[in-house]
Amino acid sequence: MGSMDESSTTESAAGQPSLVRRTGPLWALRRVYFRVRLRWQYRVGPRMGSLTWLAPRLSWPIWCRLCATDAETTVREVGRRAGRPLRFLQIGANDGVSNDPLSATVRTYGWSGVLVEPLPRMMERLIANYADVAGLRFANAAIGTREGTLTFYTVEGRPGEPAWADQISSLDRDFVLGHAHALEDLENRIVPIEVECLPLRSLVARYELDALDLLHVDAEGLDFEIVNQVPVDASWAPHFLTFEIKHMGLERWKMVKARLRRGGYKFVNVWPDAFAYRSAPERMGRGAANR
Repeated sequence: MGSMDESSTTESAAGQPSLVRRTGPLWALRRVYFRVRLRWQYRVGPRMGSLTWLAPRLSWPIWCRLCATDAETTVREVGRRAGRPLRFLQIGANDGVSNDPLSATVRTYGWSGVLVEPLPRMMERLIANYADVAGLRFANAAIGTREGTLTFYTVEGRPGEPAWADQISSLDRDFVLGHAHALEDLENRIVPIEVECLPLRSLVARYELDALDLLHVDAEGLDFEIVNQVPVDASWAPHFLTFEIKHMGLERWKMVKARLRRGGYKFVNVWPDAFAYRSAPERMGRGAANR
């Protein structure tokens, strides 16, 4: 999203920087729109999304426009409208609780699926947190572009650190180091471990995911590489897809968006994630049959 500053710097005809004032009715309207949009996304929308009596009265596209302000609320509404337990794949499941947009819906609507988490200590927590839920399988692996083993970078924890410090492990060491401003002496606390790695198609084959209703990706800086492996014309291509975009960068986000749009997906802004769907949850049976 672009800056809404009063002014910006451009080059004059002589090649020298010059200050351009962003004034006039058009810029005033843009500033008003920007403020209204922020207020709606962070105040009004979440309140509307929590009104259980309102959702059944809205069509899926209208609900997405008015009430879909975060991934958890949107996934919950998918579960409510679907009318049957869905089959999901979650890549980067962490402990199944912390900042997890699927956990409550999986429990409420009896979803089944595969949860992927490369860190052994997190896998133990994940399995323990879902011990009372049937229909789940767990893959202690990372998703990459080839089969084998890769180095995964995690952080040695310290008391008093923010909860998200446990959630920034990645195959990309530079991504982990990008949090050095918030975690003291981070460079000396990064711990490399070897983990199994396999492409998305191999994981799908291993767990016989011949049809997939929803794919959730939270891969700490590697969402682009994983989402890019989804063959949109495959029989198992997900009906719904949610993934983190705040670390993706604008150019990669445009590439992913264009590719998925060609595959028939529509998008909903649930920053810091993106949510994509092929049709309304109520029409999933018909849509799946036509793939």
